[in-house]
Amino acid sequence: SDKFLTHLIFPEFTKRNWLVHNLEEINEALKQIKTRRVVVKSPYGFGGKTVEILSKAQCKKLKLTEPTLFQEFIDSSKGIPGIVEGMHDFRVICLGSKMVTSYVRTPPKGKLLSNWSGGGSLDYIPLKDVPKKVKAITNSVLKRLELLPNTLYTVDFMYENGKTPYLIEMNNNPTFQIIPGYEKEATHFYKMFIKHVQKF
Repeated sequence: SDKFLTHLIFPEFTKRNWLVHNLEEINEALKQIKTRRVVVKSPYGFGGKTVEILSKAQCKKLKLTEPTLFQEFIDSSKGIPGIVEGMHDFRVICLGSKMVTSYVRTPPKGKLLSNWSGGGSLDYIPLKDVPKKVKAITNSVLKRLELLPNTLYTVDFMYENGKTPYLIEMNNNPTFQIIPGYEKEATHFYKMFIKHVQKF
């Protein structure tokens, strides 16, 4: 649930993150952030509710009420080859010690955030079509967390410049939408989830 902890555990797969508490730390982080835009979020938020994409000038005017995560902006506008064109994020859901489903989300026209709750669209991607680089990173995550076999979490990615996938965050409170036309995928996931829970 701690998005900063994701960066600390998997720094080789993420863009650099800064946890800031005051204006002095904001200014120090902004000196090191190379992108024009900055992703600002709560380390514990979900559903895109606490996420903002701001200019550096806007960041300097923030009045923080809690520790806040700053991330370099990832330009995903070139999509994922063979999967999606344009802005996106790519989510893999892991149950126990394996990948069980995946989907790509795209933001509404003119927006940058792709969360379903914020009006984004969603398309399921068969596991066989998950890009090799995403699979490799996800398998590394699974291996590192293999001592926690009873978990349910997501591994979320964005492709920068259509070439390089970066782990943007993990989420231990994923929603699973039943989308018209994807009832088969939903049924498959819920059967696996029920089977997993029955072990306890």
